[in-house]
Amino acid sequence: MPLSASVRPGQNFDLRDWKLQLPVDSAGGFAGRYTEIKDLSSYVSDWFRTGSDGAMVLQAPVEGVTTGGARYARSELRELVGGQNAAWTLDQGGSMAVAMQVDYVPQTFDGAPAKVVVGQIHGGDHQLVRMYWENGTVYWVNGRNEVQARDAHHEFKDAQGRTPQVSLDETFTYSFAVKGHALTLTLQADGTTYTSSITIGGGWDDNRFYFKAGLYLGTNEETSRGEGQVSIYGIDVRHDGAAVVDRPDTTPVEPPNEPGTPTAPVNGGTGTLPPPPPPPAPPPTSGSGVVTDGGSGRVLQGTSGNDVFVVSHKSTTVRDLGGQDIAQSTSDWVMSEGVETLALQGSSNINGVGSNGNDVIIGNAGANFLKGNTGDDALSGNGGDDRLFGSAGNDLMQGGDGADLLDGSAGNDRLEGGAGNDILFGSSQQDSLTGAEGADTFVFTALSHSRVNAADVITDFTSGADRIDLQALDADTTRDGDQAFTWGGSGIGHLVLQNRHLVADLNGDGRMDFDLDLRSARIQESDILL
Repeated sequence: MPLSASVRPGQNFDLRDWKLQLPVDSAGGFAGRYTEIKDLSSYVSDWFRTGSDGAMVLQAPVEGVTTGGARYARSELRELVGGQNAAWTLDQGGSMAVAMQVDYVPQTFDGAPAKVVVGQIHGGDHQLVRMYWENGTVYWVNGRNEVQARDAHHEFKDAQGRTPQVSLDETFTYSFAVKGHALTLTLQADGTTYTSSITIGGGWDDNRFYFKAGLYLGTNEETSRGEGQVSIYGIDVRHDGAAVVDRPDTTPVEPPNEPGTPTAPVNGGTGTLPPPPPPPAPPPTSGSGVVTDGGSGRVLQGTSGNDVFVVSHKSTTVRDLGGQDIAQSTSDWVMSEGVETLALQGSSNINGVGSNGNDVIIGNAGANFLKGNTGDDALSGNGGDDRLFGSAGNDLMQGGDGADLLDGSAGNDRLEGGAGNDILFGSSQQDSLTGAEGADTFVFTALSHSRVNAADVITDFTSGADRIDLQALDADTTRDGDQAFTWGGSGIGHLVLQNRHLVADLNGDGRMDFDLDLRSARIQESDILL
């Protein structure tokens, strides 16, 4: 079955043979022992949830709690068999395949992206396999043990001897297959298959093994800041010698069909693995109806199929009969009902406004004004200095290049600034704010925009570069006028950092009214416009 964005991970994926290890303690903080969830049928949290494309999203902060003697935090699945910890031998063997992408990673203090582990074969106290994503490269390590004194680094290679390059947000599939002393790893990315094989050496025969998949950070708060996140689109494990279920035929990459080797998985082996999300504004195809307004305002009649409407005048309207339709406009345009996507063309500074449905609006190379109106909309500025407004609904806004302004307005929105020095408004309800590249400013103009039990989240705040603007908030509601916040200390209007949250009591009742989740404990007074 297709992945759904409206259900919990355990409803999209068969997770009966997995448990989850989380980077927080039982109270949701970072002081106690890590949390382990064995029943994932209905579980969801900030660290384990369903993404907007239906993916299983796993997230971990660098300051998170760790498991056992580990140094780094994780949000990671651990294999079970019949509700108990898996413990299979080399002779029994096994195969695992995972389709996924790395969404983002922590940043080291010298500005480099940190490495993360996305899959493992664990044996006793050692890792037979640790598979890494590191700054666009993917490789794996055969861990040391009592016989092998050092970790052994291994690369994936294609038939021409080339190694893979996998960027952030790029979907790829990997598989592990072990039987006896034969170990084969396969990676599929960019339409190419890469492999790596070894004969398992000494010191492993008396181990009991299990698979792990998800996110295991390769750094902590001593050397880096921020969080990592991965999205999983399919996962499957076998111990019966059978191949893992293939991708659907619509997927561009077909893995080799070798007996006993897992190919690309489906949703826990129970449904259809979706391909990577398609570009939001594909060009017309031979199967689409193309209708143009001829350079003047007129009514364009659609078909019941997938139509492309070429719009060049703001008074043009569309009457649509169904299908998934795109309007490509070179002028200001308000979307007609029934048109799902508006893609602004060229480089002029033109504007796009949505309808009452769930719209996709894509800017051009100019400075655009994009507004979603009602519905759950997706807005993308692309080039230029754009202004994006979500209005009602749970919206996704991506600034792209340029110095952009993003305001989610009502709804639980996700704002991503992209490149450039962007301004992000944490408006009403509970929003996720990501500045990404550049020196970004996060603005809050009302207490209702980030409060206790409905805190906005800044996912990647960088002290010394980004700013939080609280100048419009009254720090003391017991007095007339507009009072400024005070950094540190206690009492009315004093901003303090507690468990990664920037909080303040505004009325003297001893309870925190303002609450902003920073996901990082590194902030100083100069980062805040009081």
